[in-house]
Amino acid sequence: MSIKLVKDQRVDLTKGTNIKKIKVCLGWKEKDLNGNDIDLDTSAFVLNLQDKVEKDEDVVFYNQMIHPSNAIKHSGDDRKGSGSITHSDDKEIVTLELDKIPSYSNKIVFVASIYEVPPLKQKFGSVKNAFIRIIDADTNSELMRYDLTEDYSTATAVKAGEIYRNKGEWKFAADTKAFDDGLLGFMKLYGVNVA
Repeated sequence: MSIKLVKDQRVDLTKGTNIKKIKVCLGWKEKDLNGNDIDLDTSAFVLNLQDKVEKDEDVVFYNQMIHPSNAIKHSGDDRKGSGSITHSDDKEIVTLELDKIPSYSNKIVFVASIYEVPPLKQKFGSVKNAFIRIIDADTNSELMRYDLTEDYSTATAVKAGEIYRNKGEWKFAADTKAFDDGLLGFMKLYGVNVA
């Protein structure tokens, strides 16, 4: 049975289960209010105990789809948001093998950002029905879902949630944050070299 989360809720992911592999799925409505396609990109930041990346390769996204540890894999870029890759309207999926995540990483943050903001000036206020959900990759069953209903009308990038390690177990937090300067804001926050 899937758990429907509310903002800031924290839930056990692996405690008392045999879950070793999960899929973190993000989805959204396909068009903005003017009928234009929305190109949202999903990124996963692999963070250390200081909430920073160890190296630039700790960002998994459409242009760097596999983490060096081979523990985290991106499904690829859905440029138009026009087609779902599963039956549940997922647009982009990040697959994680939890027991392969490097020991230096205590947290993986999932961010959705609007690609090429200037031409259409799209903001998250135009994105409807956005969600993040976690599924057990072995059984394909949904474990939890968090609908991103908060108004991020001026934001161009939103943290959709995170998984984090606590006493050897993984948990999920519906912890959100938004930036008006797109993915760049999160890259600076997490110590990615943007020079």
